[in-house]
Amino acid sequence: MPDQGNPQQDGFIDDSLHSARQQLEGHIGDVIDQYAGRVPGGERFTPQAKQAVSGILDGLQKQLENEASNRMGNMGGALGGGNNNTNNQQSDQNGLL
Repeated sequence: MPDQGNPQQDGFIDDSLHSARQQLEGHIGDVIDQYAGRVPGGERFTPQAKQAVSGILDGLQKQLENEASNRMGNMGGALGGGNNNTNNQQSDQNGLL
């Protein structure tokens, strides 16, 4: 049976990443709004710019979640649990960075 990780630990990681992502997305959105306000007609492009940033952050968040999950799985392996490297290989192939 594959190692499912520690649900409490995974929840903490997911919550932390989600919170950090929301703060970052809000800050970047504010910067986009400020910049668009300085460029004539720039407001037309703010939805597209914010959508692009959201897509980039989605990819980054998935990579971070996979890496955190892999690290937790590796810690479980050292303690007698399973070791799951399939997510790490997949995130390396599909990664944006």
